[in-house]
Amino acid sequence: MAHEITFTDRFGEVRSTGKRAWHGLGLEIAPGLTANEALPLIGLDWTTELKPVYVLCDRDKDIAGNFISSSQFVPIESHRAHVRTDNQQVLGVVGKDYQPLQNYQLAELADVLVHASDGKATVETAGSLRGGRRVFVLLNLPDKLRATSEDWLEPYVLLCNGNGGTASFLGCLVTVRVVCANTLNLAETGFDRRGVLSKGFRFAHVGNFQDKLNQARTLLGLATEEARLFQETIDLLVGTTLNPRQLSDYFDNVYAACFGRDPEGADKSTIDKFRKHRYDSQEQWYRNLEGRNQNLPGIEGTVWAALNAVTEWNDHQRGKVGDQTDARAHSNLLGVSAHHKAVALQGALRLV
Repeated sequence: MAHEITFTDRFGEVRSTGKRAWHGLGLEIAPGLTANEALPLIGLDWTTELKPVYVLCDRDKDIAGNFISSSQFVPIESHRAHVRTDNQQVLGVVGKDYQPLQNYQLAELADVLVHASDGKATVETAGSLRGGRRVFVLLNLPDKLRATSEDWLEPYVLLCNGNGGTASFLGCLVTVRVVCANTLNLAETGFDRRGVLSKGFRFAHVGNFQDKLNQARTLLGLATEEARLFQETIDLLVGTTLNPRQLSDYFDNVYAACFGRDPEGADKSTIDKFRKHRYDSQEQWYRNLEGRNQNLPGIEGTVWAALNAVTEWNDHQRGKVGDQTDARAHSNLLGVSAHHKAVALQGALRLV
């Protein structure tokens, strides 16, 4: 399937005032739940296990020179199959040192963070993608971040685990601009306002896994403080204005960092297609900049408005306009759009 949620996946969300929150997907869950309470309700209480991998060989002799049957299953000692225990779906083939992280462990880690924030953080959304190859929990932090009295962001902590060797385990701070519901994933940028590596984390499923989980608990306990620090970044972005040349340069640099510059040595058709995409994309960024969302009192003409013109396009307008499917949700939080929004934020930070 072209999208990321399969028939074996589950997705739950809190829906405020009866509205379908965030990406309008999945089952409604009650507000105020812990991750340990929410995941079983959604259907994410399954576990995984590692199983041996075999290859069917056609040969007359084994490696010692002994005669054997013409076909024989030979174990692959260096690898294991990572399998869901509820439906025996193979999530991937991993190395012998791979250590799985179970959904209940992900929930426990999420609830440790809730405890670290004095019990004020709660589950906003949770779900699985690609048949369980990605499982995530999104926690709502209580304190809003404000650009102006009319323009604010809601901070969340995103925990996401990859199964089957498809992705590492990550935790990061995510903000959602309520005015137009565009998201900015701070962990994917990896930088704070000074260009220093942020307090998000990412690690592979090898080594001393318990030590890594303990480290994650420590880092995630700082998420609320990280959100407060990002308020300083917002103030700088709102406090810096751009002249037309600076704005044009910013859009050009963001596009080049995301998509490249004119392809060298390409035929005319390829170059024309590239230039049209660049023109259409930047034209929409300018239209976004002229819209109400980027002209609220106090932010018009600022780096903050320019950044959000780009993030609005990534979240809502790139690709098929109006598409609110799970594929867009995945891209906005974890995929190409998340990365490109990170690039836009890094470019904005260089202007303040």
